[in-house]
Amino acid sequence: TQAANAAESYMENPGTEGDGKYTIGPEYKIDPDLTDKGNPKGKSFEFAMLLADSKIFRGDDSTLEPDKKPVRKERKIYVYVPAAYKDGTKAPILIISLGGVMADDPGFVNVRHLYHFHGQKDPVQSLGQILYAGRWSILPQSPWNKAKAEGKITMIDAGPVTHQDPGGYFLQSEEQKEKGEHTQDRLIDAIVEIVNHPTEVVNITSVEQISEQDDHKGSPLQ
Repeated sequence: TQAANAAESYMENPGTEGDGKYTIGPEYKIDPDLTDKGNPKGKSFEFAMLLADSKIFRGDDSTLEPDKKPVRKERKIYVYVPAAYKDGTKAPILIISLGGVMADDPGFVNVRHLYHFHGQKDPVQSLGQILYAGRWSILPQSPWNKAKAEGKITMIDAGPVTHQDPGGYFLQSEEQKEKGEHTQDRLIDAIVEIVNHPTEVVNITSVEQISEQDDHKGSPLQ
C-alpha cells in the first residue's frame, strides 16, 4: 500500500529551463507536389449501390459470418472526373480490386487495366473463377480471357489475408500483430505504387515484393 501511495504522489520534475516547452525542428516544409499549383479542378461525387440488388454478390454469403460482424447493406462508389474530360468522349478505365468477385462482364473490353488483389485465406474472391464460365480457360474468346491474353489483367497475391476485417485487406488481426506481420501495409504501398504510375503497367505479382528501394514500373499502357 505504501508503495502504491508513493507511486501516485510521485511527479516528474521537468525543470524550469524553457518552461517545459521544446520545439521539434527543423520546421517541416510541405512538398511542392502536395500544394495547389493552380491546376484545373475536376468534379467528384459519390453514390451507393445496395448489395441486395447485386447479381454477383448480395452480401448474404455464409462465409461473412454476420453473427460475428455486421454485414454492410450497401457499397459506396466514389467517382472523380478530371477537369479536362469532355463529356461523351471515351476515358481510360483503371480498376483496382481487393478481393472482388470477378465475373465475365463484356465491359472488360473497355478496361485499360485491372489489378486484382486476392488473399490467400479469402474464399469469396475465388468464386468468380468457379461460378462464371467466362472465366474458364476453355472459353478463350470470352471478354475476361481476351483481356487477360492482351495483358490487361494483373493478378496480385495479397498475402495471408481473409475477405473480412480484421485480418482482411485493411485491418490487422490480433494474430497478425503478435506475429509481426505487416501484410496490410505492403498492400497499401502496392496500391500507391499503381496509382502513382497510371500510364504504365506496374509489375507486381505479390505484395511481398514491395519495398522502398524497388521500382516496379513496367511497359506503358496502351
